Amino acid sequence: IEKGQAALFMVVPDLLDHLRGGYQPDAETGYDELFEMVRNAPVLVLDDLGVQSKTPWVEEKLFQLINHRYSAQLPTVITTNLDMASFESRVQTRLSDPALSQVHYLEGGAAAGVAQLDSLELPLLRGMTFKSFDAKRVADDAADMRLVQASYRTAMTFAEEPKDWIVIAGQTGRGKTRLAAAIGN
Repeated sequence: IEKGQAALFMVVPDLLDHLRGGYQPDAETGYDELFEMVRNAPVLVLDDLGVQSKTPWVEEKLFQLINHRYSAQLPTVITTNLDMASFESRVQTRLSDPALSQVHYLEGGAAAGVAQLDSLELPLLRGMTFKSFDAKRVADDAADMRLVQASYRTAMTFAEEPKDWIVIAGQTGRGKTRLAAAIGN
């Protein structure tokens, strides 16, 4: 955003709520217009993929969104607390395609500060920058620190020139959302 690049940051359950709301007759933005805006955002950050409800409609909408961005090779950042094998095979192949996507696992780690992330409001997200990211908050040991720092460097590189995809996976409290928000910011 600082570089003038438009970026859209959406928590997946919130995105789905907005899409459902687009069907309402009094909706400010209709479903088709909203879905098209998300599908074609210059940079899309999808936070918490996998925590949404698992209905056929939800699964199909997410596949349509992911598949479109995959086919168009639009810059996309995805965070999830699930292993790639947990995703439906169509989604899994897009998220983990080595020709387009880099998958980073942030494993283990302390849960310190997790309670603060239960409510991600805009001011909190705006404060999540590369400058404010502290790997020591999420790394338990030297090996962990190397993983977090490698993900940090990849995220910075992606933010400088968004292309292809980056998927940041790992347990709660590992810095996934912070890195995704830093990319968006």
